[in-house]
Amino acid sequence: MIKKYLYFIISLFVLINVIKAEDSLETTKPDEIQKIHKLYNKILGSTWIHHYKNGKFPFTFGTNGVIENHKTWQGTPWRVVSSREVILGQKDGRGKMIFTFDKNIENFVNLDWNGTPTSGKISNGVKK
Repeated sequence: MIKKYLYFIISLFVLINVIKAEDSLETTKPDEIQKIHKLYNKILGSTWIHHYKNGKFPFTFGTNGVIENHKTWQGTPWRVVSSREVILGQKDGRGKMIFTFDKNIENFVNLDWNGTPTSGKISNGVKK
């Protein structure tokens, strides 16, 4: 029961972040640009653990703009779109996932390609 409630909360959080419209002028303010740059620099080349169902799947935000070291996401393009969000786009262009990071850029939540609520965290031993 608690697990279903947690999935509901994560799904709601992700949905709210996906639906909310951002003012393009808001995202171009110097402090927002600095925060976007901070997120980009923190995740670039770093390894994360994606928690999906009962598994833990490591992956790396590759320096060439694609996911590395993941069985099914290998070569998937990624890009930072706000101070707390990264979009992964499917290689065939038919879908996307939005990762929403916490303020410390140590954890994220998202809905997987199939709509399953998932989460992840930064792997031990990566750059800070």
